[in-house]
Amino acid sequence: MAKKISIVVILLTVGFFCLGSNMLLAKDYTSVEDIQLDGEDAIGKRATLCIQSGNIDNDSYGKRFWANDVSKGLPSKMIYIYFDKNQKELFKKIQPTPHPSSCTIVTIEVFELGMSIPRGRLISVGKQMQFR
Repeated sequence: MAKKISIVVILLTVGFFCLGSNMLLAKDYTSVEDIQLDGEDAIGKRATLCIQSGNIDNDSYGKRFWANDVSKGLPSKMIYIYFDKNQKELFKKIQPTPHPSSCTIVTIEVFELGMSIPRGRLISVGKQMQFR
């Protein structure tokens, strides 16, 4: 009986810490539109997007490229994705898209929803794919 109580207490403690840290409630955003709709709740969360990259620029946050989100079809919503010098090899994996219906899968962490264009930090780059 004591062993069952110990197991229940351990499970409740782990569950409490997971809920407290939003680990169980974390949402993986799949589009810039979802990020914009959730607003402040999206900050600090990750998003996996199928993007077409654009120009590289610098601003007060650092080096960035703008990307069109194509996760829901044709390029529509835009996001700024920032990367560091130590991520330049990772950034090079984002190939120019040879066809309007191809994109590169990236994972970002959302850090700001400025005006109408969200901002995120580049975490990983996946493969290129075709969408319909």
